[in-house]
Amino acid sequence: MEGKRKPGIYLVTDTGAEIELILADADRQETLLSKRTPAEDLVAFVNRDFSEYQRKVNALWETHPLFEPHNDVLLSEYLDFIAKALPLTEMIRELDPAAYLDVTLQAAQAQAMEDNGDPLFLSRKGAAIGQALSTPFRIQNRLRNLFEIVFAYSERDTQQERFQTLEQTWPGIIDRDYAVRFIPQQDSKSPVGTKREYHPDGLYELYLVELSLYFQQSKKRIARCENCWRYFVPRTTAETRYCDGEVNGVPCKKAGPNNKRKLEADLDPAVDTYNHLRRSLSECVKRYEDAAPWERENMVQFDGQQYNAWIVMAQEMKKRYLADEITAEEFLSAIDVFDEIPHEARKLERPDPKKTLWHQSIMQDIDFDPAREFSDMDFLDTRQENAQWTIITSEQRRRWARGGYDGLHALYGGDTPVDLSESIHDDTVSIPEEDQEIIRILRNAVQDYRETWDKDQS
Repeated sequence: MEGKRKPGIYLVTDTGAEIELILADADRQETLLSKRTPAEDLVAFVNRDFSEYQRKVNALWETHPLFEPHNDVLLSEYLDFIAKALPLTEMIRELDPAAYLDVTLQAAQAQAMEDNGDPLFLSRKGAAIGQALSTPFRIQNRLRNLFEIVFAYSERDTQQERFQTLEQTWPGIIDRDYAVRFIPQQDSKSPVGTKREYHPDGLYELYLVELSLYFQQSKKRIARCENCWRYFVPRTTAETRYCDGEVNGVPCKKAGPNNKRKLEADLDPAVDTYNHLRRSLSECVKRYEDAAPWERENMVQFDGQQYNAWIVMAQEMKKRYLADEITAEEFLSAIDVFDEIPHEARKLERPDPKKTLWHQSIMQDIDFDPAREFSDMDFLDTRQENAQWTIITSEQRRRWARGGYDGLHALYGGDTPVDLSESIHDDTVSIPEEDQEIIRILRNAVQDYRETWDKDQS
């Protein structure tokens, strides 16, 4: 291409199998990033860790006096915000050069906004800069949601089936949000017109171009590792459950199968009944030991010492059952100290992942943000006698919304494995109705904010 490119991101490819990114900065100095496939670049961005950068950007946005209610805004407040905001971009310069370029170009455009006489102009100008800084993690959240619908549970689907899922969920999303623009290139190494150069307007359009190129081929596909829950590009066309990465120094291909066996055991009906009994006896001990001596006469005589002896025996029987040394009936009969549970165990089943609240929320809003919609909340279960207020954590609400689905490492890799029976919303544990209402209110509030923002900008 004759002359230097205008500032921005450029994607160059011939067959679409591999791409090169050219980053042209404000001084029109160009940086060429190494070749990769569209699938590899998409996966790298979705897996990138922007958490510390996001935390600092959000903290500045939420606490800086520039965004407090004003009748007028001081220039000193705006300058202080700029002095604190712009250096944050250095956190992502090496982490993601394309994101860094996009953020700095957007921030520069915001700084160039001309005063329109609005007494809150500086506040709005600062908000535009803050919006620019939030671009990487906002776009990453959107892409992660898209991946959740299209790639997370479709390892056995064809590329065509995956593309149909994308189109059915968000019709025309690629063509609607990015009208393809490319410049045919000619050089001595390629036939006339085979080399294409795309000029997307920012990160989101860049990844829509890559997504379009991805769906035009079938050799490379995107999958999610069942162990670490990160997305990856399998080396072969065969079904692949685990990536080549590792968590805490342990390869996913080694830890994954072991954790998978633990999951299958926890979903086993007899093991599920064992878990219910263990929790029931623990509560029984707590009630007994917390009661006054004269109250214990009418209670089940079961204290902590007896429980400790029971848990040792029960765990040994569980181990024998999982090793197929005894039957489910023998296992349950042995651990049923009060002869009160049915020895025909019920199966613990996770719901269809595509019918969970999590999945449905994303389908309704591609910008669904779990951090925004699932915070800690107080809950009172009025179905229980002597009900007391309890705190339901954001992580509990997320796991309920996901129907118990999570990476195997998250379930079994920590010091305290997750109790699946408390994570799956079945007849025993259900999603509080308040969650649905909170999500609806938040989504409407966010939509109102976006409409107001768009109106102000226009």
